[in-house]
Amino acid sequence: MSNRDRFSTATRLKLLGEQTAARVYRSQTKRQARRSRLTGRAALLALVLCSLIVALAYPIRQYVSQRAEISDLQRQQDQARQRVEQLRDLKARWQDDSYAEQQIRQRLHYVMPGRPVTS
Repeated sequence: MSNRDRFSTATRLKLLGEQTAARVYRSQTKRQARRSRLTGRAALLALVLCSLIVALAYPIRQYVSQRAEISDLQRQQDQARQRVEQLRDLKARWQDDSYAEQQIRQRLHYVMPGRPVTS
């Protein structure tokens, strides 16, 4: 290249275009590098979150299942308590002689000697 070509407008524009293109290329490369790092970070974060979800899924399922079982057993226990109360009341009634006579007359159709039959 001669001095004249070196400083001509066309040569300067050509050099300027090459320098600009090089800057744009470097800028794009840096952006892509940042994007790929961000994508890698996002993938790592997603992997960690998925691992936590998988690791906690079974214990949480067990916890919910056990809570449901406890609730069911408490309900059964309440029903058993109510039934025990009913049976205690019934036992107390049967220990009363007048109630026992009444039930014997109704269920077995017995009549006490000397008493009239009433329906």
